[in-house]
Order: sequence, then C-alpha cells, then structure tokens
Amino acid sequence: MSKKVLVIFPDEGMLDFLKSVLSLEGGDKYEVETEWNLKKALEAIERSHPDLLLMEAAPLNLGIGHEEFQVLTEIRKRYPDLKIVILIDCEEKDLIERAKQMGVEDYLIKFDIEETLTVVRKKLGNPSP
Repeated sequence: MSKKVLVIFPDEGMLDFLKSVLSLEGGDKYEVETEWNLKKALEAIERSHPDLLLMEAAPLNLGIGHEEFQVLTEIRKRYPDLKIVILIDCEEKDLIERAKQMGVEDYLIKFDIEETLTVVRKKLGNPSP
C-alpha cells in the first residue's frame, strides 16, 4: 500500500517539480498530492488523508510566516497524528523552534532534493530507495 504525501507550496512550478521528484523516487510507494493555496490546506488534507505533509514556512522576520503558523495550529487541532515537515529558506532558529513547539517533526532547507528524499523516506518508513 502506498503512502500519501501532501505538498503545500505557493509556487505551482515548484509543486510540479517536487511531485515529479517524489513520484519518481517512490515509484508505487508514494502517492503525491499538491496544493498551492495555503487557505485550502485543510480541505486538501481532508480530501487526501496524507501520511506526511510537506509545507513551506516563510521567514518570521519578514512578517509573512505567521499565516503558515495559523494554519499549522488548525492542522494540529484536527490532525494531531499527522507527520509534518516544513520547507524553509534557511535555518532560522526562531522559526524552527516555534514549528517544533507546534508538533512539526522536522524541517528541510528548500530545494535540497537529496535531503528532502531522505527525510520523506525516514518519515514514511522507507529508509532506502
């Protein structure tokens, strides 16, 4: 049975890229769904019932990461057991700490594809390709 991965990212080109990479990597192991609109995150989770959520979290120091945390708060209330990994631009300590306090399991520096694949495998119980 394949594991479901939901990727929430505001750039449709990057969504297509991540979906392709995960689909190629996982073969029939991963079923990948995507959503570009953060406001539709809860609907996407309800629709796809993912085993793992990958979502972007914008830097807090730019004042634009707070919307992601409002959505994360609601996701945690409704889906306390969902594995969540955030995609970030750089290792911002405050962002990582706040995310972990909210139950985010891990973080990835955006666009490190090898690390992304490693973390996805680990979280879904597939340690090697």
